[in-house]
Amino acid sequence: MFPAQWSSNESLHIWSDASDVAAGCMFHNEWFVVHFSHANAWMLDMPIAWREMYIVVKCLATFGHVLQNQRIVLHNDNQVVCYAINNGYTKCPALMELVRTLYYILMSYDMECRAVYLPTYENTSA
Repeated sequence: MFPAQWSSNESLHIWSDASDVAAGCMFHNEWFVVHFSHANAWMLDMPIAWREMYIVVKCLATFGHVLQNQRIVLHNDNQVVCYAINNGYTKCPALMELVRTLYYILMSYDMECRAVYLPTYENTSA
């Protein structure tokens, strides 16, 4: 589905992370945070993989117009999320809903994306 090798020079890099407090993402000088309190407190009932995927989907939906026609490398510290993004599939129904939304956004903005696993201790950008 995707080319075997991507050059870092022709790709945009996005870092994301989620916790029990908030989730955030950033690329270049653009970033945002979603706090899991008040109206978003229900998200704490969702698995961490769902929260990690949610912030990826939110990021691409928010910045899709800027990222249009680009190759994107998503740096994430959750292996389940990386697998789901790269393969377009997960066994978890709630997470699969977000995967479908992600692929809809990617197709709508003509973006290609690949997730790269980044160990938590190295994920300092997000």
